[in-house]
Amino acid sequence: MRRLKLILEYDGTDYVGMQYQPNGVSVQEAVEVALCKICKQNVPIVASGRTDAGVHALCQPVHSDFPIDAINPQNLQNALNSLLPADIRVNKVDVVANDFHARYHAKKRTYQYKITNKLTAFNHRYFSCFNFAELDCELINKYLELLQGEHDFSNFCKINPAIKSNVCYIFSAFICPHENYWILKISGNRFLHNMVRRIVGTCFILHQERAEPEKISEILNGKDNSARYKFCAPPNGLYLENVEY
Repeated sequence: MRRLKLILEYDGTDYVGMQYQPNGVSVQEAVEVALCKICKQNVPIVASGRTDAGVHALCQPVHSDFPIDAINPQNLQNALNSLLPADIRVNKVDVVANDFHARYHAKKRTYQYKITNKLTAFNHRYFSCFNFAELDCELINKYLELLQGEHDFSNFCKINPAIKSNVCYIFSAFICPHENYWILKISGNRFLHNMVRRIVGTCFILHQERAEPEKISEILNGKDNSARYKFCAPPNGLYLENVEY
């Protein structure tokens, strides 16, 4: 039995998230069903982390203990892509060490959030729309700069009693313009439930109010717990971009 690392890409629109949920089909379920068809037995996968309903992934590593030693990784990739729905792709399959763990060995995760101020028939699944005439990227970058480093992000997540610590290290965070949209990109050692979406939502509320950058530090440190700063941005603009080991 070999341990394999699969790199998944998916459009999360029609899924309840990466992990199994009782209320619909998850990406994990779709991949495991395809693996079961190939191996004629259950083959569980372990992802680098969860993504919520409607969230996409450009690079979601998973590992699996694959029971057929003889199969070539490229052939397995081709077989899986022939069985998976069109909105899930396996972009790479590698043989890894037997102790490799897709979640616990990850050192850096990067998310991107795509923003528009005009929805169309073609972008509504992949962008989140905010109501603004002009976007002050310089101001939002001042907010994001104050989130970099090690902080307790309890005020930027959905609290989970099972999580022992809400301390995360943010390596970088910034927003930049593209031709007719904007991308907010953030990299950290770990992320909490709804954390990226809460950061995006808070930044846009502060941008709307033209708040001074120090306001985000007050929210981060629990000095301002106003309900209006707990806005969780929609999931459809969020992508897991990369995971580094």
